[in-house]
This record gives sequence, C-alpha cells and structure tokens, in this order.
Amino acid sequence: MLRRLAWGIAIACAVALVLSCGTGSGLIGINTSGGGGNDTTSLAVTVHIQNFAFNPTVVNLTRGGVVTWVWPTDTVLHNVTFSDPAISSPTQAVGTHTAVFTDPGTFSYRCTLHSGMNGSVVVH
Repeated sequence: MLRRLAWGIAIACAVALVLSCGTGSGLIGINTSGGGGNDTTSLAVTVHIQNFAFNPTVVNLTRGGVVTWVWPTDTVLHNVTFSDPAISSPTQAVGTHTAVFTDPGTFSYRCTLHSGMNGSVVVH
C-alpha cells in the first residue's frame, strides 16, 4: 500500500516537473486523436474548425493553458500547421488536436489546404 502511494507521488511530481519546464517551441503535451475562447485569458480554450475558418481566430491563454482544435464530423480535410512541424496536427476530416502552451508569446498557425484559414494563440 505504501509502495503504491510512493509511486503515485513520484509520478505526480514528475508530471508537475515536466509541465513546469519550458521548451523552445513553447508547447508540450501535443495529442492528436480521431471551452471556447474569447478576449479574456483562459486556461483551456476550444477552437472549432467550421465554415473554412478557425473559431475563435485568436485565443488568449495563461502559461500552461491548453488549446483543443475540434474538427466537425464532415468530409472536409483541414490541418493546424505551426511554423514548427513537430507541434502541427495531421490533415484530417474529424477528430481533435490538443496542445499545452508553456512559454509566453504569440504562436500563429494556419490550414495549409485553405488560404485564409489562419489563427493565433497568445500566451500571457
């Protein structure tokens, strides 16, 4: 019992350490698999991909905030492409893509398949 508790505490500390460390890209914890933003600073924001646009276009996060892009259930392919390919989503028609932003700054992205589909994440 105590051994399990010790392992649980060790894992929780390791996760907290990783989340507190910044990376050069400003993000960690990218997850792609098959809340909404506004003018206030949030810890979690959902960006919907609809009508050939990202909605909202600009999201404001606090450090450590999470953005989840959600594809509708249709057959139009889209992607979320940052200047750093390691943090970009695959091209897909449905599903989600999630990123945790740890460093302050403005991170611009776009859909490479549709000109005019642009957005940005502003981390405060």
